[in-house]
Amino acid sequence: MRRIIIFELLVFLLMAMVVSLLSYDYVRYIKNIITVVRFDVIEIVLISIIQIVTNFILFVQWNRERFDVQSREIVQTAGLFTLRRMSYSLKDVVSVEVSQNMLERRLSFGTIRLVLNGQKPLTISSIEHCEAVAGKLKLYIDRAKDVRVGYSSLSAKELLTAAESISLELKQTLRFNVKTNVVDKNMEKMVLKTITGFLNAVSGGHLLIGVADNGSIFGIHEDYKTLPRQDKDGFEKHLSQLIGSAIGTRYRNNIDIYFESVEGKDICLIKVRPSDEPAYLTWNNGEEFFVRAGNITAPLTLSETMSYIHSRWK
Repeated sequence: MRRIIIFELLVFLLMAMVVSLLSYDYVRYIKNIITVVRFDVIEIVLISIIQIVTNFILFVQWNRERFDVQSREIVQTAGLFTLRRMSYSLKDVVSVEVSQNMLERRLSFGTIRLVLNGQKPLTISSIEHCEAVAGKLKLYIDRAKDVRVGYSSLSAKELLTAAESISLELKQTLRFNVKTNVVDKNMEKMVLKTITGFLNAVSGGHLLIGVADNGSIFGIHEDYKTLPRQDKDGFEKHLSQLIGSAIGTRYRNNIDIYFESVEGKDICLIKVRPSDEPAYLTWNNGEEFFVRAGNITAPLTLSETMSYIHSRWK
């Protein structure tokens, strides 16, 4: 869009120069033409030809530019007459920036700028639903940087050696608020929100309950005390009921619940496999859609949700 505006301005300036030249002595060089064809007709024809040629070049260049996001790299194919293929490692991406002018915001378009380590930034222009696309790019980037994606065979002790990431989340408790010393339903929602995000993620993820954000072992003994049956079975039963009522029983086959003892304390390991369909969290008569973005679980707006679903399960 910016390039078209720039070219149109250049065309305007060029034609202004042509008109000014033709208005003086240079007219004698084309007097034979002018006697046959009116000057304003020549001017219109010249403007049209230049605009057609420039717009054609821009269209061909735009149409042949392609970005293919793969598991470990972004492949750019571009060129006017001969195609050039360039690849950028996702591990080299430092940040993802989104920019929109007033018109682009109204049209739901924008520009994504990838800041690369030691390289010239990569700019992807005229992207529809750019916020959602940028979010998905961040997911791919985090997956490429995260050497521990695909934890399926790892134990809780092995997972504790890694920091929180797109595939690993730590929660101190399931429902006991350590600050107020009472049962807190919002704590349960945070756990369910993370599970929903992992279901909607490309690679699933792992949730450890009983572990503080700094990796220290807290255990789930305080949660035991809040349950009718104060042991692992009671904990798993309550958690399964929460998942069934807030997310849906059909997703239960994607979720495995384990218990391990670390430093003499019980912790809960929840392994979540990616879902074959979108998963929503139903809470307080409302429905929300969550995805993993880095080491957090983020809600999406309605338009972002539709775009993500289209790209994730197309």
